[in-house]
Amino acid sequence: MPSDFYLFLHLKKHLAGKKFDDDDEVQGKVMTWFKEQAADFYDSGIKTMVPSLNKCLDNAGDYVENKVMYRQFIHIVAFVN
Repeated sequence: MPSDFYLFLHLKKHLAGKKFDDDDEVQGKVMTWFKEQAADFYDSGIKTMVPSLNKCLDNAGDYVENKVMYRQFIHIVAFVN
């Protein structure tokens, strides 16, 4: 399940177009960004997960939106490997 989609979508937008000299600089910027987010930012992200989690529970743990496309993807991956 894409539980981190909300979080990393916003982080990606924040970092878009920025250049970094090394990994330490990237890590510092990311950690600063995490710390700067208000509690309601994280609360909103958790709330967006509720429908997906319910769907997963309702489907006995299966969170595939389109099973036919998923099966086709699996066959392609198996063929390529």
